[in-house]
Amino acid sequence: MCMMPISVRRPVLADVPALAAINIATWRVAYDGIVPPAYLDRMKPAAYEQQWRARIRDEQSADDAFLAERGGAVVGYVVAGRYRMQQDAPREDTSGWGELYALYVHPASQRSGVGSRLHQEAMAYLSSHPYVQAALWVLEANLAGIAWYEAHGWRTDGATTEWAAAGVMLPEIRMVRRLPAALDGGGDR
Repeated sequence: MCMMPISVRRPVLADVPALAAINIATWRVAYDGIVPPAYLDRMKPAAYEQQWRARIRDEQSADDAFLAERGGAVVGYVVAGRYRMQQDAPREDTSGWGELYALYVHPASQRSGVGSRLHQEAMAYLSSHPYVQAALWVLEANLAGIAWYEAHGWRTDGATTEWAAAGVMLPEIRMVRRLPAALDGGGDR
């Protein structure tokens, strides 16, 4: 089967409905049986569209998001930037760290290279900044997500936190990896 090429670009306001739809569809599939149904059922496009409009209009946040298109349709997105310390995580020196905040591919486009292409874009973006290491937080019960990240060079580092969803505390684990420029000895770090 011949796949159409994947193109990656920055999102624009016209992409907002597609981005919100991807977020909701992906969560409902990936987190079914992990996140309480009450939380997943409350996910509404209007709230996610509002968040995306604000991100795209904010010049400082707009440049940390990328979307993937295939055949003219938006099929996934990734957001990355400066590491954000979790409130209940141990205090540590995370200077020089970036973070992969979100990587979502519409369920109909998963396992087709879209996620890997978006991951590649996020790693290049983080490497272009003064970051030598990247981190991400993933729900501990999201075994498929953890396996995917491990296949892309991530490893758990023992840090944990909890995320509240519909009154239920869900454990998250942190995964880390060196950034390509740091591995190559590149950059001025």
